[in-house]
Amino acid sequence: MKIWVWMCQNGTLGIKSERLGSLTSLQQGGTSRATLRRSFAAVAYAIAIILASSNLLTPLYGTYQRIFHFSPLTLTLIFATYVVTLIPALLLFGPLADAIGRRPLLLAALFLTAVASLLLAMAPDTSWLFAARAFQGLGVGMLSGAGSAALIELGGDIRRAALVTSAALTGGAAAGALLAGILAQYAPAPLLLSYLVSIGLLVLAMLGVSIMVEPLPRAQRRPWRPHLPQLPPARWSFLLATAVFAFAVGVNALFLTLIPGYVTTLLHITNLALAVAPVAIYFSLGAFAEMLLRKQPARRSALLGLILLIFGLIAIVFTGPTQSILLLLIGAVLGGIGQGLAFLGSLALADALIPLDRRGSILATYYALVYFSFGATAIGVGWLATYLDLNHAVQVFAVVIGSLCIITIALLLRSSRQAMPRSDVAPAVQNK
Repeated sequence: MKIWVWMCQNGTLGIKSERLGSLTSLQQGGTSRATLRRSFAAVAYAIAIILASSNLLTPLYGTYQRIFHFSPLTLTLIFATYVVTLIPALLLFGPLADAIGRRPLLLAALFLTAVASLLLAMAPDTSWLFAARAFQGLGVGMLSGAGSAALIELGGDIRRAALVTSAALTGGAAAGALLAGILAQYAPAPLLLSYLVSIGLLVLAMLGVSIMVEPLPRAQRRPWRPHLPQLPPARWSFLLATAVFAFAVGVNALFLTLIPGYVTTLLHITNLALAVAPVAIYFSLGAFAEMLLRKQPARRSALLGLILLIFGLIAIVFTGPTQSILLLLIGAVLGGIGQGLAFLGSLALADALIPLDRRGSILATYYALVYFSFGATAIGVGWLATYLDLNHAVQVFAVVIGSLCIITIALLLRSSRQAMPRSDVAPAVQNK
């Protein structure tokens, strides 16, 4: 595949484009393009169904809270369990993906997510919710580095892989929340049926991954040694690229954990399918935006995404005081498009700086930083909501995340002015 390799030329940092990666090795080994396409589709489906299964709880938190009689703080701790297990899993299993290959970790991630869905389907009390969220965190942690790296290696095109990864992540999150909301509102067994559907879809994903081609040849693997987070040589540029999506994911956390409750509490909508509609709109539009605007240069995608996120947050800030569903939908539309573009630009900018032989390890660091932002936002808003009302807690974090987005925009503009003419990533990730 095509990546950028930082080179030192005449005492300054330049970029050299090289045709490298697992795709070439697989094709030279006799793997057909049809097999590569099927394997690519299997990985994309696995990513989508794991994210969908991990977000089935989004419209159901309120129902569990009424049945099990736990406090808002307990709800925050349930979510914290997911993040606490996810981040170490990213750092532990990212290097393991470089050592044993992508397929074993994808299968393990699917299995753990199925276990989580089974625990939720059988949950008799709050402790089972904690256990299920822990398994979901482990599953997503195993998936993130291995899944993204596998798509890049099987597809051979960074921008296409970033597009499919983002569409699978955002589309999966939207589908999971919407499916659970619809089934809980209109189908029998609201706390059982969505999990059984999830298990069936996860089994299908296991079958697809089990017969896919392993994208990382043995010759390109490295010994596994658990270690602290790794950064590429161009670490500050990498951290800036990561910050773009990390702050966008902070907005994701607001939608996934609090917006359904925000809708029912402030806007007095009790229909679970309608309560989760802003979440589905938010993530679905992110996926559509990436497909429609995929040819934009990576830096431009990142900047435009952050700008739209800011306007989306402004709409959310005024939703509570005005009790306007229209403002909330505007925030969902602008924020959804913004987070999709932010991820597309962020991953392309970051991957362009990652050495080939450490892709799994460094992508794990990328996602660890991103999910730290996700967890900090959800836990922080939940904690504030125990002292303030939900409306003011959301407003405080919207202002904080919006301010961080403005700072990131300024740094991106500054770095683009300082960059050499050839340092734009767009030529590196254009479709072949």
